[in-house]
Amino acid sequence: MIAGPSSKQILVRAVGPGLTTTFGLPGTLAAPQLGLLNLPSGTLVASNSGWSAGATPAATFSQLFAQFGAFPLTTGSADAAVLATLPGNISSYSAQIAGLGTANGIVTAEVYDVDIGSPSSRLINVSARANVGTGNSILIGGFAIGGTSSETVLIRAIGPGLTSTFGLTGTMAHPTMTLYDSVSQPVTLPIATNTGWGGTVVAGNSPVAAGIQAATNAAMASVGAYSLVDRLRRLRDDRHPAARRVHGGADRGGGHDGDRGGGGL
Repeated sequence: MIAGPSSKQILVRAVGPGLTTTFGLPGTLAAPQLGLLNLPSGTLVASNSGWSAGATPAATFSQLFAQFGAFPLTTGSADAAVLATLPGNISSYSAQIAGLGTANGIVTAEVYDVDIGSPSSRLINVSARANVGTGNSILIGGFAIGGTSSETVLIRAIGPGLTSTFGLTGTMAHPTMTLYDSVSQPVTLPIATNTGWGGTVVAGNSPVAAGIQAATNAAMASVGAYSLVDRLRRLRDDRHPAARRVHGGADRGGGHDGDRGGGGL
């Protein structure tokens, strides 16, 4: 979701093969098909199925990857990427990724705000929906904060709210969400965990100085997030600039749809 009077340039990537060549991850989606749609109309804005062979020159993409902290992709790989300038004024968009035919596998959906300077519009809300299980089947979302000052963000893991708000079936009844740092090595450490947005946020043992606050529906509305009824999931956090990782999993087993969303306040 984009808020503000002016347009915003964003970079969207769907990386499958690049996860194997860069990180050695098996089971990735061989040929991601990326489509960027306007909501709620569902109009296709842009699509790609081979990042270095699309409308945007590969050299332009490679420069943006380096400038905004995205790992490089191999020229000619089947990973997908789209560079788009989108209207603001509380406009919503959806990046949808599929495989060729019935192909499936692991893929990352990445969104980068590639405007430079001090644009009057900003990216305020990013979310992902996935089938969430346990172990290697949990939902992992990562994000990075640039600059030198702290940033306040709202992070949510929604299961029951998808049913009560949108009538979606098969949702996860009890999501558990943990925010991890990216500075502790060789093992990242938890900053905070929540298992009920109307309940207590449990602080972790990460050395990152983070101020955890209670989330409110007013804060959610300020970034275009739909409201929640009590006893769903919440985590609001003030953090210093760095990369962060959010894990969403089941605290009572089973694989069901969950939605992880984040918005800058």
